[in-house]
Amino acid sequence: MISIVKELLFSEDLKAKHRTSPRHFIRDRILTFPLLVLYLANFIKGSCRDELDLLFQAILKLDVPERVVTPSALSQARRKLSYEVFIDLQDAVCAFVNDNAPLVTYHGMRVFAVDGSTMILPDTPENKEHFGTASNKNAERAMARISIFHDVLNRITIDALIRPYTVGETTMAWDHLEDARLPANSLILMDRGYTDFSILKTLFDEGRHFCVRVRSDLRIYKAFLQSGRDDMVLDFEPPEGLRRSEGPDSLLSKSFKVRLVIGGTINDGKCPDFERII
Repeated sequence: MISIVKELLFSEDLKAKHRTSPRHFIRDRILTFPLLVLYLANFIKGSCRDELDLLFQAILKLDVPERVVTPSALSQARRKLSYEVFIDLQDAVCAFVNDNAPLVTYHGMRVFAVDGSTMILPDTPENKEHFGTASNKNAERAMARISIFHDVLNRITIDALIRPYTVGETTMAWDHLEDARLPANSLILMDRGYTDFSILKTLFDEGRHFCVRVRSDLRIYKAFLQSGRDDMVLDFEPPEGLRRSEGPDSLLSKSFKVRLVIGGTINDGKCPDFERII
């Protein structure tokens, strides 16, 4: 995997694709394209100045840290780089893992979880304009919405998104499902905020399994609660608004069977093809 990432990182195609201008990264500079990407991808804990000194101490095999590149030079170089370079590198790592790694599965299924949160950003006018703001203790701060699609058994993040604060978690879940290139035999874990009929029906039609905490305002939850049972298969009906907007012939206008269980464990360990667990 390291050799594949190294080959990609030092390729002219990657540099040409992700520099913000054809004039960038053509001169013989100390802070080259690969070094800049490596620095930004590193888990930086200290100050920018200290981290740069430690990086070049390791690269140049110096006995003690020396000032080789200034924080100002780093800031200028960073403006010449597109953030999408990290998406390509992440995709290359995930593709290698999917094809070559001895992956852990549950009953033969890859297990993924999706969840979102918010993140406070540096309070700059650019961040406020692009991502939006949220009130925090009587002050408005730049705020973003983030979401992660994670392989929980193999501890691999398959997809990560950052969007404007006003974008909802279900919208980002759609983006994950479109971008993550999931294996056919997958089990997706989601919280109750993702109990969206369109998402779950699409997963069902694609033959994917899911396990979701059900919302208490849904009819299937109320029917399940009234039954007094702890394990039940019910028809999940589309909302009337969705049925009207999609038309009677759309797959999203048709109900499908889901299995509701109390608690987090299914004792028999089975998940039949026609059932999905909520």
